[in-house]
Amino acid sequence: MGLFGTLQLMKWTTDEQVAAFSIDEETVIFGRDSSCDVRLYYPEINALHVETVFPERKAFNPRRLWQSTPHHRRL
Repeated sequence: MGLFGTLQLMKWTTDEQVAAFSIDEETVIFGRDSSCDVRLYYPEINALHVETVFPERKAFNPRRLWQSTPHHRRL
């Protein structure tokens, strides 16, 4: 278990655990880019998708890192 807990990635249709990530930093960035803390290899995920912050080891606060456009262009 990480300092801030463990994040479990679950399969939508079956609730089966696909992966688990120890959370050891207060800020974690998810996305497809190689600079992300947790890389997600799905075409609908943006290069820098979301930042999750665990302030003072409490409930997380997600923040979207991409901008919606009328054409849904990804960064």
